[in-house]
Amino acid sequence: MLLNPTMFFKLTKCFQSKASFYTLNKAYLQFHPGSNYCLSHVAKYTEIKYALKKDLSGPYPVAYEPKEVEKGWYEYWEKNGLFYEEARNDDGPCDQRPEFCLVLPPPNVTGNLHIGHTLTVTIQDCISRWRRMRGEKVIWIPGFDHGGIATQTIVEKKLLKEKKITKQELGRENFLNEINEWKAVTQKNIEAQLKLLGASLDFRKSLFTLDANSSKAVAKVFIDLFEDNLIYRKEKLVNWSSQIRSVISDIEVDHLEIPQKKKVRIPGLKDPVELGLMDYFYYPVENSDQKILVATTRLETMLGDSAVAVNSTDTRYSHLMGKCVKHPYTGENLPIIFDESVNKDFGTGVMKVTPAHDNKDYELGIKHKLKMCDILADDGTINMDIENFQGKHRLVVRSLLRKSLFEKGLYKEAKSHSMTVPFCSRSGDIVEPRLKDQWYLDCSEMGQKAVEAVKNQNLRFIPDHHEKVWFEWFRHLRDWCISRQLWWGHQIPAYKIHHNSDKSEKDLWISATCEKEAIEKASKKYDLDPKTIKAVQDTDVLDTWFSSALYPLTALGWPSQEEYLKKYYPLNLMETGFDILFFWVARMIMLGEHITGKLPFTEIAAARFNIYRTGVVYMIS
Repeated sequence: MLLNPTMFFKLTKCFQSKASFYTLNKAYLQFHPGSNYCLSHVAKYTEIKYALKKDLSGPYPVAYEPKEVEKGWYEYWEKNGLFYEEARNDDGPCDQRPEFCLVLPPPNVTGNLHIGHTLTVTIQDCISRWRRMRGEKVIWIPGFDHGGIATQTIVEKKLLKEKKITKQELGRENFLNEINEWKAVTQKNIEAQLKLLGASLDFRKSLFTLDANSSKAVAKVFIDLFEDNLIYRKEKLVNWSSQIRSVISDIEVDHLEIPQKKKVRIPGLKDPVELGLMDYFYYPVENSDQKILVATTRLETMLGDSAVAVNSTDTRYSHLMGKCVKHPYTGENLPIIFDESVNKDFGTGVMKVTPAHDNKDYELGIKHKLKMCDILADDGTINMDIENFQGKHRLVVRSLLRKSLFEKGLYKEAKSHSMTVPFCSRSGDIVEPRLKDQWYLDCSEMGQKAVEAVKNQNLRFIPDHHEKVWFEWFRHLRDWCISRQLWWGHQIPAYKIHHNSDKSEKDLWISATCEKEAIEKASKKYDLDPKTIKAVQDTDVLDTWFSSALYPLTALGWPSQEEYLKKYYPLNLMETGFDILFFWVARMIMLGEHITGKLPFTEIAAARFNIYRTGVVYMIS
């Protein structure tokens, strides 16, 4: 008979002899291996054959005591191998149990687990234990994510606070040593926390997204995609964090609504900066005494303006067709362009166009073949040799420009204005759109297959209403920017080829596992003498999500070992949070199917919860 936990507790009170208690306890664990229901008793220990087992014969505690609940059972479970795939409830000679394989979404080694991890662990633990109770062979694999930008920024802040030193002062190798020390501590802590939660994971199979096998997998996949022309390098607009000096992903951008003028503290600046302002200034029309009034919330970007634009149907400015305005600092003539995309009701109806620092302006720049002028250095200072602006923080220059334009008779006023400002979630700095050469993955064909998998019901969502969001996200899918200007992560296996030949004026890149291989490939591909070639590896690293996207493969030992992959791939289930459905799950689907020809899993259970704050009380729904 199967004993439920309540009945088990009642029966233990009826038996006084230890022999009877152990017999009953063994029977319970046989049918309910690792059940947490037993853990509300006060912890007492008695020696048994394999480990210390909790004595449940004592009185119930008056109140819930987490520390008493957390201790006492896990050692017994581990030493008896209850979470291993070979753990069995029968004595049959042949193991023909159904198999069930899933992976724990790897927590970043940034610190401790948070409430989202707790939810995922609870859900997956319930599923795993239930499957074992049904007599199935369960393989639940844990892992840890190196966390890329998140981990690096935490260690940078720690070093600055404790040792008053920057990563640049330390140097790359020493800085990576510091992060590895941090990782060793946090990974150990996270594993201990998972055990305190009672997670029935097989820690023998634990992996890390920067371990040797994961690094081998990442290099192999990057090289294969590069040689299939699916990875390419191109100059595009990216989210740039000046404080971190790197591209960041959309998930790392927080959009803050600022309804009116207010002062905000920005990293790197002593004094707070006024945001929520619309600046009005004039551009003088070439060969005329006329001036055009322009409105902008980012005045400093006018240094990189390539044109001004008005709506094609706006009759107020039709007399300016074919004319130019003169830039007050560069002296260049900027064309006045007419385009139907310009909002007549925003500001004065005249839009300054800065293609290198705004997404909409970039599209106009491409359409009208405008000059692309990047006014920023990587640290967020102005890089243009104009007046006294060069080397100064861009937001300081915003204030200086008001005074300078006023002195030129070209500044009118600043008004309070509602605006949305993008902030870097890692550093707190304002994110700047910038034109940068980066590595991209062509997602068009892979994305289409991910959509078809759901439409054909080869991939199923739990709950199924996530399908609509899935289709909508893929409808707006763009190529994935996979490079980051960091030190912590998988260094991109791409080499810039320097040579003494005049065969090509453009940059030549080769993807390889080492410098020697890169030179050999370059010599063959471009018909160059190997002695004239120098191969220099890109210093950038890959987006954390690139290695995470390979997780269903690397968790099963690929590419070093393929035995587990053949046996357990695809996984039976992917359970994770809705918030990373597209940053992680979608990319696992795309790359997993592309590499193996099979979806990495056929079911996605996406948990979702909201946290509401009322005073100091947080409520989860």
